[in-house]
Amino acid sequence: MSTQAKKSPTLDDYQKLVTSNNPMKAGFEAQKNSIDLQASEQQQQAYILNEKMKKYLTAVNSSYGQEGLGGSGEIAVANNYANNLGDIAKNKTLQTNDMFSSYAGMIQNEKNVADERKYNEGLLAEDRAYQTQLIEQEYKKAQDSKSSEVKRQSQMEIRGIIEGMIPLDIQTLMEQTKTTKLNKVQVNQIYGQYLAQYGQMLSVEDKNYLKVVLEAYTK
Repeated sequence: MSTQAKKSPTLDDYQKLVTSNNPMKAGFEAQKNSIDLQASEQQQQAYILNEKMKKYLTAVNSSYGQEGLGGSGEIAVANNYANNLGDIAKNKTLQTNDMFSSYAGMIQNEKNVADERKYNEGLLAEDRAYQTQLIEQEYKKAQDSKSSEVKRQSQMEIRGIIEGMIPLDIQTLMEQTKTTKLNKVQVNQIYGQYLAQYGQMLSVEDKNYLKVVLEAYTK
């Protein structure tokens, strides 16, 4: 999907970039693994809860002489499961962004002002490349799958990742402009950037939701 002349780094390239030749490598990797493990466990719990809900509703409907979940029940369970997965993806992205910010802050003391600025810009650029690659992977999964449930899960993953990216982008912009909130022009600018990069991967509902989230920073 990317139109950049330079190929976006792979996940392995990204991992090497932020940990190479640094004495804090072990701690950084341990923290990242902890975040990944927590998200994985939450996904497993969400799956178990989803299966229990399907069995429960099936049993309830059976007691009334009905078979299966029923149309509305099936939709409600599926939507709840997809929303849970989206929330997990969003929280994972927020925790990852916080980790990178903390990591960058620790190594800033080891560099002079010019080197710090250059490093931070590179770190944020690679962080965006990493998140974009995750989005592209989820989009491809949705495109390749014939399962409506997989498509819905991938869509919620994409929304969660983008929503998790917004606070870091907002913070960066406010630091650059030395403001404490955004104006309408800035909101539209960021919104346009997201649409240009990820628009084809978002539903109309997701685009509207994205605009609402961004506008919240003007209040």
